[in-house]
Amino acid sequence: MLWLWLWGTAAWAADGLVWDWKNSVQYELETMVSTPVAEQWFGFKVGEAHVVEYVTHMATTCSGTMDSKRWRVLCSIDSLEMKGQAIPEDTEKLQPIIDAQVAFMLGKTIALTVAEDGRIRKLEFADVDTVDGRAGTVIENLRQMFSRMFAPFDFQMPKDGIDKGKPWRQKGAPIALSLFGSQGTAGGTLMKRRVLGSEDGVLSLSMEGRGTMAYGASMESGTTPMMQVSCRGRSRFNTQLGVLDWAEVIRKSSFSSSSVGLGALSGAPPSSFRSRVVRVGSGMSVAGPGF
Repeated sequence: MLWLWLWGTAAWAADGLVWDWKNSVQYELETMVSTPVAEQWFGFKVGEAHVVEYVTHMATTCSGTMDSKRWRVLCSIDSLEMKGQAIPEDTEKLQPIIDAQVAFMLGKTIALTVAEDGRIRKLEFADVDTVDGRAGTVIENLRQMFSRMFAPFDFQMPKDGIDKGKPWRQKGAPIALSLFGSQGTAGGTLMKRRVLGSEDGVLSLSMEGRGTMAYGASMESGTTPMMQVSCRGRSRFNTQLGVLDWAEVIRKSSFSSSSVGLGALSGAPPSSFRSRVVRVGSGMSVAGPGF
């Protein structure tokens, strides 16, 4: 039982797991999304394409202020690159849509409302106005895209920032277990994190989560398709700076065996994605550490 005592002592002695967004910090973000049921992308004025895979790279500078026990974090879009694969008949339609979206978003600001313990309560664009209904659809699709990119930052810390040597649960509806659609209804979700080790004030952590979601409703059958969602992640948290040095979230989803046909009727996309973030100056790359 000695090793249990040693682990508990080391855990209690670890630096605090507390977010601190007050200093400006730069990140590089990368997200890869794949969906067998193609996502429909719209141009701001005309055009649409059905996309089955896409990759997004972004550089951002973030800083925050504390307001009533919540962080108000603003992240500028310093650079943005998007690449996508559409269904064959939409291949030529996709690039103009991507070019317009990148040009529109460059220089814009993402606003995060973050609970003191690290949970992202809201993600929106601070300086984007919806011109008309079609533009509103495009902007909402972009908001969901950026939500996937920021999923690694949706990171609840243990109570009082103290690691007690055992996993802790993230409350609420984590971004990594969301359906990214207006018709999704959260069912039972469970996400847990734990500290794996510490080196020079940087903690290595792991995350696992799962959930069951009801996606919309099928008019034809009067029933609702159920989605099984799972995620896992790794991260390195810098306790001296109070921010992530590196993090990765991998999310997968699929219909339950009884809902495969219903999912096709509802148009629900059982998508998967992988999002990584790296702090500029941390000495790591988006590819991440080998642990």
